[in-house]
Amino acid sequence: MAEIVLGLGTSHSPMLSLPGDMWGEYAARDKTNPMLLSLEDGSTKTYEELLETADPAIATKLTPEIFQAQYEAYEAGRDDAALCAADGNLAEGPGFNIWVVKDGVCATPDANCLLGMSRKSVIELCGMEGIPFETRSVH
Repeated sequence: MAEIVLGLGTSHSPMLSLPGDMWGEYAARDKTNPMLLSLEDGSTKTYEELLETADPAIATKLTPEIFQAQYEAYEAGRDDAALCAADGNLAEGPGFNIWVVKDGVCATPDANCLLGMSRKSVIELCGMEGIPFETRSVH
């Protein structure tokens, strides 16, 4: 059996305890907030300024279904949710990538996951440290 050893979250992770259908209301508040934090340089920006720099692919990964899964996990007394792809393999968590370590080899899904900076950084660290890793189906 593989062991999940690392989860990296987003700045909105504490709010993931809300039902997915409430996220629209919270997102609407950001549109009127002139003091949103830019993760690039720590400056404050408006919603529109941040939207101009956002990766459009993120919209396909941050869906009400993802937030609903997180809420249901919390309601069931679990620490977090792991999402599966249509083929039944692990895909990602709400706001974090999945990594497993089995027989000394790190593995992360090769499809149906956000190919973000945290995932890229862990892959680079594994390479730098000589830690074996694979991008493959994870189940």
